Amino acid sequence: MSHPVLVSSLMILGASAQEYFLGQQGDNCAATCGALGRTCLDTFATGNTTALFAQANVSCPAQSAQGGVWWSPDQPSFVTDSSDPNFGQCLGFRNVPPTVLCQGSYPTTRRLCHCGEDDTAALTFGTGLSSGSITTAEATIFAHVIADGHLGVMNHFWSTCSPEAEAGAVIRYYVDGEQNASIAFSPAMASGTGYDDSQAPWGTKWFGLGAGRGQGQAWFNNFKIPFGKSIRVTAQHRTGSFPGFYMIVRGGLDLALSIGETVLPPSARLQLQVFEGSLAPLEFLDVASVPKGCLLYTSDAADEEDSVDLGGRRII
Repeated sequence: MSHPVLVSSLMILGASAQEYFLGQQGDNCAATCGALGRTCLDTFATGNTTALFAQANVSCPAQSAQGGVWWSPDQPSFVTDSSDPNFGQCLGFRNVPPTVLCQGSYPTTRRLCHCGEDDTAALTFGTGLSSGSITTAEATIFAHVIADGHLGVMNHFWSTCSPEAEAGAVIRYYVDGEQNASIAFSPAMASGTGYDDSQAPWGTKWFGLGAGRGQGQAWFNNFKIPFGKSIRVTAQHRTGSFPGFYMIVRGGLDLALSIGETVLPPSARLQLQVFEGSLAPLEFLDVASVPKGCLLYTSDAADEEDSVDLGGRRII
């Protein structure tokens, strides 16, 4: 499930400085602050009270889990999912450590975030998730907006996790506020591999595999994903919840946009075409149909009843 990340969808706290924000359920602070075009600060000044929650019209009960004492990197936070035993409680606002990771999040809570200065003209941007979790709830890992008149380009993706987690992982890139992600992939397929690959490490300048042999695999790709206003990157698992999920995304401002010697206009956008299904013998499949001006990269694999495995990677 996707959701727009807009200033109007966040509750602004701290009327004078407007530095504290209550993010969407399940989002981390890197994503919350990034969606506002601001840096994420890892420091908090709660005064050991619920005052910041009150400014967001959140009524904290007199009793909170652990007495409101901080115990997890996804706090301070407010529990908004009724399935959580701490539903309706304000968590972790007392004895907050000097620094709290911006990437901390929990599927059932809205995290209180401390956002800093304007970041829309930053030359480079990105984030890293260390020892996180991937679940059936789509979670925003990274969000960023850029100033008018500029071009943003995401140019690096890397992830690693257990083989079980990797099998159902889906990564989505929402470009310029779109509701349906134009880029959605499994890490292995984005690197041109439809099945488990035990031949790591291998790689090209476009994609590769950094680990393997049954202990989880580290896929990367450097495909350029341009955007003109905003980008949001999410992770979701098709069937279950798994710990030990790591992910890095990076990008830059006003990077040259080209494929080989072909210079692309700033309006160019990357689109992912996916077909998952069966074909009759000798049946043709239209992979792409455009009048002109298309550069096509394909990753395909076919599994037949006689165990013949066909696969390939092509740039046309």
